[in-house]
Formats: sequence, C-alpha cells, structure tokens
Amino acid sequence: MVTLHMKDSRDYLALRVGELRDEMLDRDTAVLAANTGSTFTATDPGQGQFGLPFWGKNIILNWPEFTGCDAQSGMALSTMDLAMLAYYFHSADGTPPAGTWIAFTELPDGKFYTAAFQGYTGNELVKVFGNDLNAFVQAAELAGMLPHYDILEVGAGTGIYQDTPLKNRFSHIHDALQYVMVRLVENNRKKPKSGRWKRRNRGAMAI
Repeated sequence: MVTLHMKDSRDYLALRVGELRDEMLDRDTAVLAANTGSTFTATDPGQGQFGLPFWGKNIILNWPEFTGCDAQSGMALSTMDLAMLAYYFHSADGTPPAGTWIAFTELPDGKFYTAAFQGYTGNELVKVFGNDLNAFVQAAELAGMLPHYDILEVGAGTGIYQDTPLKNRFSHIHDALQYVMVRLVENNRKKPKSGRWKRRNRGAMAI
C-alpha cells in the first residue's frame, strides 16, 4: 500500500484543483456565482473575481486561474482551502438552504460517509458514554477538545450547539480532507482507472 506524505497530498490536491477548474471553464460565471452564493466581478473578457465568505472571512477567487486570497489581508489561500472551494464550486447546483437541520444521509453520497463515521466514531462513543451528555462534555474538556462549538442550550440528556464551528488551522485541513476523501471514493466507483491512477488513489485513501 502506498502512503502519501503531506507534500504528496498537497501535490495531488493541486492537480485535482486544476482538473476541477478545467471542467468548469465552459460554465457561465453568472450561474456559478448564483449556485455558490458568491458574487462575480468581471475584469476582462473571460476573466474576473468571485467574492464569498469562507470560514468567517471574505475571500477572493481569481477566475479562470482559481487562485485566491483573503480579501482583507491578501494572504494566499492554502491548497487545502482551494481544494474545498473547487469541489464546492464544481458540485453546487443552487439548491436553496433548507432552513433546518438535514441528516448527512440526505446529502448526495452522504450514506457512505455516515456509515463510515458511525462505525469509526459514533458506535464507539455510544459504547463508552451512552446517553450521558455531561460525561461526554467533561471528557472532551479534559482532552482539550472543547470548545469547538458555542453551546446555546443544555437540557436533560441533550445539547444544542451553534451550527458554525470554531475553526483553527488544523480543522481546516481535516475538513478539506473529509470532502476530498468522499469525492475520491465516488470517483473510484464511477471511473475506470489506469494503473497509475489506482496507485495514487489507494495512496490517498491510506492517509
């Protein structure tokens, strides 16, 4: 089994960002903007900038290069951030917000990831904590894992948290890898692979 190191994974993500961008080149920028909830400002024929909020900050994406930066500081976006945005722009279809909680299984390809998440983490947490929310919160605090979400309300055996997580530079990488892994598995199911692609794909999934 091939294991990708961090540099290899960044190189792979950069290649994937380029592939996704190429697949979007023939799309109308107005449609892309509408589907993603962003704004598009044309600078030259066929060129311009998308603007949208990303993890609580306003960012700029250059089109068609698909490079980007923080709108305020000008700091370039990381490869991980660009990968997440590329998948978002490529997949967004303009579905309006539901205005309520949606189970992950209701999302496209969500059943696969829910099963994996439940098997690796959910079932194990239930074995240890059951319905004891207080014990779970105390254990998380002792492990230095909270707060990741602002607690809005705690009731008997339940908790309500702010739906926007408190992010840091480590969680950005983790979140990007989650989305990439889901897409890798989807691609692995749909497309015949050459020997080289199979090797790379297996390596990425061994992270």
